[in-house]
Amino acid sequence: MGTGLPEYIETFKQRFRQMKDALGMAKSEHDVKYVKGQMNELYKLIEMHVQSLRNIQSSMKKFAASQDEVAAAPSGPRPEMDEAKKGELASFLKTMQISETDLQTLRQKAWDQIIACDWDGALATLTKTVELAPDDMRILVLLGWAYSGKEMYEKAEGIYDLVLEKEPDHPMALANLGYISLKRCSYREAIEFLSRALRQDSDKTATIYANYYMGMVYFERQMYADAISFLEKSIHLAPNLVEAYYHLGLARKNMEEIDEARRIWTDALERAQQGRWSELVADELESLNASSPQHEASQETGFSP
Repeated sequence: MGTGLPEYIETFKQRFRQMKDALGMAKSEHDVKYVKGQMNELYKLIEMHVQSLRNIQSSMKKFAASQDEVAAAPSGPRPEMDEAKKGELASFLKTMQISETDLQTLRQKAWDQIIACDWDGALATLTKTVELAPDDMRILVLLGWAYSGKEMYEKAEGIYDLVLEKEPDHPMALANLGYISLKRCSYREAIEFLSRALRQDSDKTATIYANYYMGMVYFERQMYADAISFLEKSIHLAPNLVEAYYHLGLARKNMEEIDEARRIWTDALERAQQGRWSELVADELESLNASSPQHEASQETGFSP
């Protein structure tokens, strides 16, 4: 196996520890419900893998028994395999290079790297994985996402076009094409892609990011009230999406709602793990506090709270 049983078990243990920590830090009933939902999904995933292992074990026992029967039967010459059969066998062997359990582990590893903005790590993981599972839509979407993170937009678009050929309304592919259009300042095209993604309402992650990217479109166009509406929707669905807090705070600041921007960024830092977005939030908050009248007054009098 490419990844191995011990590694994916350790991944599950780590995810469970993270969820327990998140549950302990939850600030509201909504946060508690969200984390418990994630924990339930992990439980079902583990149960699925346990059942898969049991099925494999049972199949192996049956196969071993059948081999004993074959060994006892008289042997003869093997029939020649035609080219079509050889092709089928080669295709089958390729699918056997990676199990669903290993594939899920690699998806999770790549997703964690994307969340951490480790684009090179994600590309390394996904390039290897897509060779083993070339028809896995989730792997292809993540690969496109990693290319977008590296600003290799043409490569990302090529992958998303392939995904949409097979699934014309794939919500995450549409959302990420919306992001690429946003980065190219093609705002009308971005809105079209993101609106299509939001109409699907079949993939929570796609809905979260489609709302976030739509908020960024309106933010870039300085339509801050519309930006705030979409950014707040993304935060409602994903209370730990720090990048959404970052842009929401900027939108409030640009509307001269300074206290609200400070509250948003403070809340974000209480939720955030260390990373690029939390550092950007911390910088904005520090700048905001440094320019506040209270801070200036304390600097003049020498008072330090």
